[in-house]
Amino acid sequence: MLAYLFSGLILAGAIGVIISRKPVYSVLFLIFSFLNASALYILLGAEFIALSTIILYVGAVAVLLLFVVMTLTEPAEKLSWAALKTHRYWIGGMAAVFALELILAIKSPKLSSDISSTSAHMSNIKAIGSILYTKYGLIFQCCAVLLLVAMVSAVIVTFQSRSPKNVKRQKVSDQINRNPDEILKMVKVKNREGI
Repeated sequence: MLAYLFSGLILAGAIGVIISRKPVYSVLFLIFSFLNASALYILLGAEFIALSTIILYVGAVAVLLLFVVMTLTEPAEKLSWAALKTHRYWIGGMAAVFALELILAIKSPKLSSDISSTSAHMSNIKAIGSILYTKYGLIFQCCAVLLLVAMVSAVIVTFQSRSPKNVKRQKVSDQINRNPDEILKMVKVKNREGI
């Protein structure tokens, strides 16, 4: 019964992410979905995955998303279907790939059988580590590269939204060629007296 409750709350949070008009509310709904997903992991007996979901996704990724959303200085553009019409093939292609991945994930019992056979002899953390770094090591590294690309893209988007005239740039040659006598004044202060 609790599993159905948490699953329904995850779906409600996911719908809230999609239909929210403000990006900040979307990130907050995403955090809500992550917390309910970690509750499902606790029900399944995977406490380490539940806590790592809270620490990694809620504590790092969602806070990073919230930070990026709040630092974008451009006014929020209204999402219109006409603007999405030019990207409809990309959106349809990504939806088809996602649906195919879901079907393959549901139909392949290999991962769950690997975890259950390994976890009979060792703890939860050792079973996850042995599977993650041996059989699925390449996929794990590809996910790390993907997260790095996403982080660099978020930084690029943040800096491109600012106009060049408002950004201060450093001139290294001017800093090196400064005369210390012009910028530094030595003052001898007597004991128990101010400047």
